[in-house]
Amino acid sequence: DNNLLSDREIEVLRLVGQGKSNKEIAMDLDISVNTVHVHIGRIFKKINVTSRTGATLYAKIEERRVGKECRSRW
Repeated sequence: DNNLLSDREIEVLRLVGQGKSNKEIAMDLDISVNTVHVHIGRIFKKINVTSRTGATLYAKIEERRVGKECRSRW
C-alpha cells in the first residue's frame, strides 16, 4: 500500500525508478547523499525489498495501479 511511504520517500522512490544514483537524487532534491541513503533504507524496509531493482519494480507496478486519478502522488 502506497500510504505507508511518506511524500519524500515517494519522491526518492520515483527517482530510484528512473535509474538515478544517490548522488543524483540528492542533487535533484537538494538533500545530502546520506539522507538519500537513509530514505532508501526505510523504503526498502517498508516495501519489503532488498535491492534498487526490487524498488524500481515496486514503483512501476504501483504507478500503474494508482492510475491517473492518483498520478500526482506518484
